[in-house]
Amino acid sequence: MNSRIVEAIPIREQVADIIRKMIVNGELKADQQISEREISQMLMVSTTPVKEAFRVLQSEGLLYSIPRKGSYISKLSRKNILQTVFMRGALEGVAAFFAARNATYNEIMIMEEALNCAGELVDKAQLTSEIAVRLTENNNLFHSTLRSASKNTYLVGLIDNMRSIDQSIRSVALTSTIDECIRAQKEHLAILKAVKEQNSEKAEQLTNAHVRRVGIFVLAMEDQEL
Repeated sequence: MNSRIVEAIPIREQVADIIRKMIVNGELKADQQISEREISQMLMVSTTPVKEAFRVLQSEGLLYSIPRKGSYISKLSRKNILQTVFMRGALEGVAAFFAARNATYNEIMIMEEALNCAGELVDKAQLTSEIAVRLTENNNLFHSTLRSASKNTYLVGLIDNMRSIDQSIRSVALTSTIDECIRAQKEHLAILKAVKEQNSEKAEQLTNAHVRRVGIFVLAMEDQEL
């Protein structure tokens, strides 16, 4: 995986996110040992933020440790990811339900602009690293605005607790193939249309289905590489 550390984000968070992506896309397998020293050398950072990142990942159930032996990828990591996808799909669906009732004109315009920008990128019919980054940014903006439009801070907080795996899955999906990006764009447009029409039930159904499909797609990519 081509990964680099940037200054704007705490190093431990970046290290944890890079390892999550490596788990999600199958680069790291269940029961595979993972070394703090190797990760620090790969990312050219000290071992201190790597140790902190490992503790975060252990708390999420993605790593486990054996005394005097080291850290390993959890056997349940794939199962945990799938369960998280289904939980987030249900919660994002509920957020979309309320967004269809409560979204302001400004929030709808933000989502529409995010999808317009994504559409222009998808129309280029090529998936360079720069385009993938910009697609991910617009994707995150669309989903975060959709959640905020629900006007339910408790619900948004629940979804944010799953954000780490969520963002890793989206990043993997949007750097896979241009066809997947096109499909995601069509699904986003359908969700926004339901929100604009204040069709709560349809917005919930489409959002839940979209989140589940993307998660299953990413995990299927891992299966094909086995």
